Formats: sequence, structure tokens, C-alpha cells
Amino acid sequence: MLDQKELDAEGVHELQMRDEYSAAPPEFETSPWEEYWDQLETAPTLATLNLTEDSALLEFACGTGRYTTKLVGRCRTFVAVDFSMGSLRALAATLPSDTEIGLVQADITRLVLSPQSFDRVLSTTCLDNREQRMAMHRLAADALAEKGRYVYSIEFYNLRIRLLGLPRAQRYTPGGMLFCNLDKNEVIRETAPFFEHLKVRPIQVAIPLARFLTYKWRVIVARVFEKLPFTRDLGTLLLISAEKPIRPIEEGQYSPGNKFAKAIYRWYYKVDPGTESKEVQAERQAK
Repeated sequence: MLDQKELDAEGVHELQMRDEYSAAPPEFETSPWEEYWDQLETAPTLATLNLTEDSALLEFACGTGRYTTKLVGRCRTFVAVDFSMGSLRALAATLPSDTEIGLVQADITRLVLSPQSFDRVLSTTCLDNREQRMAMHRLAADALAEKGRYVYSIEFYNLRIRLLGLPRAQRYTPGGMLFCNLDKNEVIRETAPFFEHLKVRPIQVAIPLARFLTYKWRVIVARVFEKLPFTRDLGTLLLISAEKPIRPIEEGQYSPGNKFAKAIYRWYYKVDPGTESKEVQAERQAK
């Protein structure tokens, strides 16, 4: 169970907001505009996740299941984490009784997981400070297998916000949950200590006069805008794909090295064994 005493004031406020939201009656009707806006986020996120049936998936801050319900049944193992018990109960109520999924209540900045036990990690949460985000990135790197992938999104400090001088840290609604808009360089600086390969791109581009287009053309134009140098800076989210987790350096741990160089090295010291280094002797004895 989550110990609320470990949360800061903003964390307690967000937990209360999430519990209240999950307890509210569900909204069954979604407007076409909301469906379009949601599609601009979920489609590229799921495509980047590239989930397979034999994957083990970990989702941070699953909430009431906006992504979870789309991913259930598409992987071998699924663990979804959230610090709101109300959200987890609401999610569980929407899933079939035979769904194979682990729902875990935890603060992801303090969560402990088995190392290298997941193939994919997904997060669409809006952690509001740098320390929390970096703790999440570290946890994702530790939990991922060597060939795994970490996919997350965050609010983008985009062209509109910069030109209008809007606050970078703000709330979705008055008194609601806090979030912070980041630029690409900030995202890279926060994630790069834990992953070697990063790809960052804007998504969910706000198209001027989009309401005058049909649904099909809205999506087509938005996808084109995501790729153009100027218009992609109108995106509201940054989508990040991170691979090759950086592991702590352990004492005595061998690296792969170069097979050709190692073969020459061994041959040379067979000819003149008296000059064999202690490192080579230790490696040979270990094998």
C-alpha cells in the first residue's frame, strides 16, 4: 500500500484529484473533436511502443486505463502501476474478470522492480518536477531488458507557448493537476543519463482552422505537420523513444571486446607466456 506521508504537498493534491476523478460517473459520450484529438496522441504512441505478443509490458501512472484498455491482451505479461487506489479500482471494474494483468498501487519514484524483467515500459504521466521524472527514467532503465524500449510523452514547450509568453508550469484546470512544458533539449538532458539511444519528436499538432476540415483530412494534415520543420513546433506533446539502458559499472565485469583482437592477443602470449598481463591471466582462468 502507498504511504501518503512520503508524498509532497503537490503529490497529495494530485492523489486527491485522481481519486475524485475516478469516483465520478463515467462520461459515455465523446465528441468527434475529442476522438480526433485523442487519436493524434494514441496512434503514434502505440506505434512507437511496437508491442508484440511475447512482450512483457510495464505501464507507469495507468490512471483509469486510457491506454491500459487498449493494450490488454496484446502482450505476454502486463503490469500497470498507479498511486491512486481509486483509479486502479475504476480500471479493474472496466476489465473482463479473466484479464491477466497486475495492478499495483505505488509511487513510481519509490517503486522497486526486478531488474531487466520487461521488454517495454510506457508512461504518459505528467510528473511535475525534474527529480520525479529522472527517478522514473532510472526505474524504467533498470526494469528494461537489454533490447527493450521505453516510450513516454510529456507536454511540449511549443511555439505557441513561447510566442505568447504563457507559463511553462500550469494546471489543466484551476486548482487541478500541475504539469510542466519541456523543450527537446531538456527532455534529452533528463533522459540521456539512463539511455544511450533517444528519439524525440513532437506529436498532436494543433492545426489552424482544423474545425473546417473533415475528420480524415484533419488527421492527414496533422501527420504532415508533425514532419515539417516549422509546423511540427506546434505540437502539444513530445513523444520519446529510449533504448539501450545504461547499466551501473560493476567490479570485474567483462565487456564483449573484439574477437579478432582477443585472438591475436592470446596467440601472442602463447608464444611468449612470460609477458602475459594479469588481466589476461584472470580472464583465461575465469573461463
